[in-house]
Amino acid sequence: MLNYNSFGIVDNKTSETMTKQEFCHFFIQGNLNVNLRKQLFLQLNSLFETYLLPLIHDIHRIWIDGSFVSKKPFPSDIDVLVLVTPTADSEPQDTQIISTILDERDEIKCQTNVHLFVIFDYPNIDFSNQGYREKFSLSKNSHNELYQYYKQLFSHTRADKPKTIIELRVKDGEIQ
Repeated sequence: MLNYNSFGIVDNKTSETMTKQEFCHFFIQGNLNVNLRKQLFLQLNSLFETYLLPLIHDIHRIWIDGSFVSKKPFPSDIDVLVLVTPTADSEPQDTQIISTILDERDEIKCQTNVHLFVIFDYPNIDFSNQGYREKFSLSKNSHNELYQYYKQLFSHTRADKPKTIIELRVKDGEIQ
């Protein structure tokens, strides 16, 4: 069972995988300013329907962070890390789409109030697969460093206090 600590954050363990229903119950219905949180979550969902995310078929999980998953009464945005696990065939297209999304991240945030980050899901990529492009395989250390950076960012407060990584599963382009 998740609980907020005295700082208004969840710090039960290192990560918590939740269903969409559990997430909405705890972080929206069971929190302050329900209507604002509903609207922010709807804006996140819209990215899976209308933007470039539907073009990436290799999204299996996302992490949610920031004031949205705290007791802060008026979160201004929702911080989301989309983790992409490409196949050898999809990696070139996924790489291009991720690059485009990162280039347009500020515009996405202005339009949706979603602070969107997209990276390759390093621990779930089999780099021994000979089908990956050489350039992608040779950059595995960069992918690992980026993954570790976001893991640290999403698992600690700005004051470096540990907090729980909130994870939602994605299947067929829809948050589960």
